[in-house]
Amino acid sequence: MAEAESLHAFLMASKVLRATYDQAIAHLDVGLTELRALSWIRQCSPQGTQLRPIADACDVNARTMTGIIDSLTATGLVERVPDPHDRRAVIARVTPEGERRVEAAMEVSRDLSRRLLAALSRTEREVLRDLSLRLVRVAAGLPAPSTVAR
Repeated sequence: MAEAESLHAFLMASKVLRATYDQAIAHLDVGLTELRALSWIRQCSPQGTQLRPIADACDVNARTMTGIIDSLTATGLVERVPDPHDRRAVIARVTPEGERRVEAAMEVSRDLSRRLLAALSRTEREVLRDLSLRLVRVAAGLPAPSTVAR
């Protein structure tokens, strides 16, 4: 099997799985990035956290995270409160409705994971995890591809 074929199969699986997950949570009216932000805020502290750590955890820039938090605030899933330790900063905190959506998304995720991974043995699931994480580590360590003029 050619190397490109293996990587293309992995990329195709990733794309299909992402679309399947997006479809499974569509009824929650919140996207995957928003759910990642909500989950991260919730994990940090019941008092919430500043936007920079949320952006870093979601692998987006501060400006993008500000837009995400604006959207979550507008839908009542997050509230912004002044940071008591830094008057220039705000803290994002998950609201009770945000908590409900995160819990609902976690249940969807657990159910979807069970259904999707039922086709694999325990050993195959472990191999899938290990190989996926190895590819992530390798890709993270690669230099950016050079642009070749054509």
